[in-house]
This record gives sequence, C-alpha cells and structure tokens, in this order.
Amino acid sequence: MRFEHEGHIYDEVQTIPHGYDIWNIGDHAPPGYIPLCRLKAIQPFEGCREIEPDTLKAIKTEGAKIIMQAAGRLTKDTPEAWRKYIERYKNSKSASTQERIKRMRRALPYLEKLKFE
Repeated sequence: MRFEHEGHIYDEVQTIPHGYDIWNIGDHAPPGYIPLCRLKAIQPFEGCREIEPDTLKAIKTEGAKIIMQAAGRLTKDTPEAWRKYIERYKNSKSASTQERIKRMRRALPYLEKLKFE
C-alpha cells in the first residue's frame, strides 16, 4: 500500500528492507509508523546524510514513537546494535549517553518485534 503524509509518499512494508535506515523525522513521521529511508550512494560532502526521497518506506508498529525517540545516528538501528551500544556505554558518566541508553532500553522490546531483511 502506498500513502502520502506531509508531502512524502511511502510504500508500507512488513519488514525493514536491507539498506534502509530509520528516518528519524520526529513529529513529522506518519502516526503509528516508522519512516524508513535509503541514503544516496554519493553524498555532496563528508558527514552529509541526503536521502533518496523517491524510495521512502514505512512500517506500522506498536511503539513507533518510542522507537523514534531512541533511534539516532550513533548506531545502526537494530536490536543487536542497540544491545552492543548499551553494554559498551552503560558505565558512561555522560548524562546524554545515559539518557540515550534509557530511551534505547525502553524501545528495545518494540524494536525486537520488527523483522529485518
């Protein structure tokens, strides 16, 4: 199924396709969905994260907003990557790192229910 939300066209999927990342657009995400994007193969400058807007996908899931609050650029958004991040940084003195870990732990049960290709 295709649908439009805030000017973007999404293909609804049941699994997260290989090569796609969570597109963390916060409150602009379709309600109840996690938007997924593919990065352009060639970025205009180092550190840029331009997406391919004509290939957007979205997966409907319980806890979408909670997952979105935890998703970010520091790790790949998979259960395995989150668990590694939590284990590696669990003793960090950084308040922002501890807050990120708290959000990841809260979201992990929802992320674990998703299927990845």
